[in-house]
Amino acid sequence: METNFRKLTIEDLPHRIKWLNDPEINKHLGTRVRTGTDEEFHKKWFECYFSDDFREIFTIEVDGKPVGQVGLLDINPLDKNGCLYIIIGEKNYWGKGIGSQAMEFILNYGFDTLGLHKIWLEVYASNSAAIKLYKKFGFNNEGIYKDQVLYPDGFVDEIRMAKFQN
Repeated sequence: METNFRKLTIEDLPHRIKWLNDPEINKHLGTRVRTGTDEEFHKKWFECYFSDDFREIFTIEVDGKPVGQVGLLDINPLDKNGCLYIIIGEKNYWGKGIGSQAMEFILNYGFDTLGLHKIWLEVYASNSAAIKLYKKFGFNNEGIYKDQVLYPDGFVDEIRMAKFQN
């Protein structure tokens, strides 16, 4: 398998919409996404993204097929930090090391290319696979937002984690 990373394009929107509308995938993503999304919203979202200097999103391709996205949001060049996010949207690629490759790519991009000092993220406590991945790459807990997210079976904590440039 050959994994590549390229800047997000408007051609990626159908994949993104499909992934964000899949309840198994979006259950670990932000509140707006857990309610579903549509093409109209995402066309407007893309226009804003394209003109936003504080977001860098990459499509993850395996053998030429889009399988997910990884990016940095809320990039703050003054304070030298940014918020990481990752989604592997094609479930048949889960557990195949794509997430690790994406993490390595985006950490190198954030620290080496953008010169960030800190990369942070927020993850739901119920997302044990993501937490394991983040810890593998040296992320540490910075705090916990208690009962931050309401699922049908109850509230879940959200954990803030960060990694600093060595």
